[in-house]
Amino acid sequence: MGRRLNEDQYTKIFEKSLNRRGWKFSPSSVEEDMFDHIDGRIHIYDKGTPVRTLTVDLKGHKFRSKHSKTLCQYIEFMNVRGQKGWLYGKADVIAILSEDEKTFYLIFRKDLIRFCQDLFGVNGLENFDGVEDRLLKLKCWVNRPDAATHKLYRRKRLKDIVTQITMKDVKELAKIKI
Repeated sequence: MGRRLNEDQYTKIFEKSLNRRGWKFSPSSVEEDMFDHIDGRIHIYDKGTPVRTLTVDLKGHKFRSKHSKTLCQYIEFMNVRGQKGWLYGKADVIAILSEDEKTFYLIFRKDLIRFCQDLFGVNGLENFDGVEDRLLKLKCWVNRPDAATHKLYRRKRLKDIVTQITMKDVKELAKIKI
């Protein structure tokens, strides 16, 4: 660990993880990826019989800051253009690369929204409309990424709003590890 995997690398790891379970992955279209934050579909099988299909947004490693070696996961409420962040995408699950870079933690996106509502003591985060106003009123803002764990952060001259959660949070939220 310590290197940053690119999206192609961790997508291959994800596909291998699914194949070990007898599941399949199919990539999304460019439009779905860009506008719906869907990287693909997980096709779940039980003894060769299709059971369920879930849309997924894949997330690789993130570090607390440029100079940190501490892994975390950024939760994006708003992107750099002030539009819906991936938390408001259409993916059923968020797949986060594990520390060992061999498996993924699957978190239902709605569970992640509930976690953020509890974390910040605010309701209504499941709806993007007005989210900026609701978050700006909170008293949990920081101005450095290395202080953004369970706090809100916005980069200078950009319109993004993010928070960081720990890998411990990720593990507790995960319904499945593949």
